[in-house]
Amino acid sequence: MAEQRRVRSAEERLWARMAPGASDECWVWPGYRNEAGYGRIGVFFGLDETGKYRMTSAYTHRVAYESLVGPIRKGYVLDHLCRNPPCCNPAHLQPVTQGTNLLRAPTSLPVLNAAKTHCPQGHPYDEANTYVAKNGNRFCRRCDRDKKRARRSSSRPPILDGAWSRYHRACVSCGTTATAHHAKGMCNNCHQRARKGR
Repeated sequence: MAEQRRVRSAEERLWARMAPGASDECWVWPGYRNEAGYGRIGVFFGLDETGKYRMTSAYTHRVAYESLVGPIRKGYVLDHLCRNPPCCNPAHLQPVTQGTNLLRAPTSLPVLNAAKTHCPQGHPYDEANTYVAKNGNRFCRRCDRDKKRARRSSSRPPILDGAWSRYHRACVSCGTTATAHHAKGMCNNCHQRARKGR
């Protein structure tokens, strides 16, 4: 059987392709980058049952940080302080939570939404007019009231004799005012006739 060749670790392959520079400059990864511009490198994690190498990929800035600084805390991501995605310089990387990372990015959706001072209908997001949900989303109280009012008015039956009552409505079949109605809007007599097929 052929002897298995030694597979170099991700760190070895990273530093073979990229030499560290000065601490104040970006160490740009020259290899493959994903659509967002972040460098990726293959990571070997064993052999399968047929003896083939099992590989996955990792972010090059994470490999460089863990190689030179140490492990990254669980639940944390690395924020590029230089705003240069292929940079692998640990001096330009800071472990933060994903929420902090998103709020630091100038073009992220949370930052753009947090900068809004008015709702899409023009009502201000102030203390009196803003409801903040448990997940942090903001809602305009005035728009919410308007939506509820429109929903209620569209579901009301026609007003009879100047006073609306949910018990006194016109039957859709015969037109008489009735106190008891079924789901189809008929009085009891019309509903019974419809059931018997008359």
